[in-house]
Amino acid sequence: MRSLRTPRPCCAWVLLLSGFCAANGAQNWEAGFGGGGSLYLDKTVTAASRSGQVGFEPGFHASGWLGQDLFRHVGGEIRYSFLWNKMKVEAAGSKITAGAQAHSFHYDVHFHLAPKSAGMRPYLLVGGGGKLYRGTGPESAYQPLSNMAILTMTSQWQWMGNFGAGVKWTVGRRTILRFEFRDQFSGYPDDLLFPAPGLKHPSGGIHNFLFGAGVGYRF
Repeated sequence: MRSLRTPRPCCAWVLLLSGFCAANGAQNWEAGFGGGGSLYLDKTVTAASRSGQVGFEPGFHASGWLGQDLFRHVGGEIRYSFLWNKMKVEAAGSKITAGAQAHSFHYDVHFHLAPKSAGMRPYLLVGGGGKLYRGTGPESAYQPLSNMAILTMTSQWQWMGNFGAGVKWTVGRRTILRFEFRDQFSGYPDDLLFPAPGLKHPSGGIHNFLFGAGVGYRF
């Protein structure tokens, strides 16, 4: 198992996009913070005689962003999110958990369904970047359900795509309230949720659904 992976090329794409936004002029900017719930879809590990579920427990997230209205209906935003969800393994009616967290860094493009002058602006978003998964629980010489998967206290970078929708309400002259739902779809962190020998590794990536609210300040 590797302790740390090199960030994927999509992280360079994030830096290029954020540089474009910075060069596009300092106007119609917004800075803000928010938080809410964090839910992952479980993955299945299988062998000829056994199977189980691996993934993360429900948790929470907190985030901060810096964004800009680039055009009448299009904006861009750099965002950092901290996510706290315990790792888990479930099989045959038993479950084991361990501490874990994640840090996501990404750039999103917002497609607003109303112009900048509107008081309420529904929007769709799409973007991408990188996600750092970290096991934070204590090390253990023996782990229950180790015949299914091993929860490791290591770190791993993965690529990440970000998709979602939300709505912004302008309150007063400069304050913006937000409500959002997004799916952070990333590569599966198999260094942390390591399948036991002989079990088939989960295919594809892993979905992380984030929902919550935030407040921004326009300047």
